[in-house]
Amino acid sequence: MVKAQISSLIDYQAQNGTWHTLVDNLTSYEEISATSAIGYALLKGHRLGLGPESWKTADQKALHALLSNIDSNGVVQQVSNGTRMGHDLEFYKNIPLHPTGYGQSMALLCLVEALNHINE
Repeated sequence: MVKAQISSLIDYQAQNGTWHTLVDNLTSYEEISATSAIGYALLKGHRLGLGPESWKTADQKALHALLSNIDSNGVVQQVSNGTRMGHDLEFYKNIPLHPTGYGQSMALLCLVEALNHINE
């Protein structure tokens, strides 16, 4: 199931390495905590040999997108301020962007896993 989900997610990755808050809706904003979480899964899956070589390309794009959204104070930017239940897709598109603890945590997971790939 993990292989199928990750492989499907790769199809929705934006050129700059991010994923949109509504994964299949290009009019929704690009969101870095989700990008970090998916990047982490790609990096770890690649390291464990779970997926094809295409995962490596996608994980590197996600990692670079994450790094470009960490400000000079180390704060992860472009993070949705929560994804509580909404009644329609517009609700999710209108959630403000705001640095959050979970955004930092997802970024740390991705960055720590990236250290396992430092010699590649």
